[in-house]
Amino acid sequence: MRKIVPTEWKKKIRHWLLDFDARIDSTLFSTGKGARELYERYSTFMDRFYVGRWKRWVFIEPLSEAATIGLGGLILMLALAVPAFRETADEDWLKKSDLAVSFLPLRQSDRQPRHQA
Repeated sequence: MRKIVPTEWKKKIRHWLLDFDARIDSTLFSTGKGARELYERYSTFMDRFYVGRWKRWVFIEPLSEAATIGLGGLILMLALAVPAFRETADEDWLKKSDLAVSFLPLRQSDRQPRHQA
């Protein structure tokens, strides 16, 4: 009976697959080690900015609350401005008759010059 894959090829294929598996394992391990090192560096860097005790309650918490409430206010203002945006979305929104100005006649008392004392 004839062999489809020669024995020496099988040996080369097994060695190649083992080498490929080892390279994948090594790459994953190196990547994990590097990611851990980056996280430790980042964590150490961010520890410099720690604010605790009274400074946190006097400065950081009020600023955080102000930023949160301010953002909520900006979102509310944007929501209330949507109808105005829709109204002015047309190209000829300034030429509409809704924006006409009417002048009222002056009263007689407004026409007379005032005397300076």
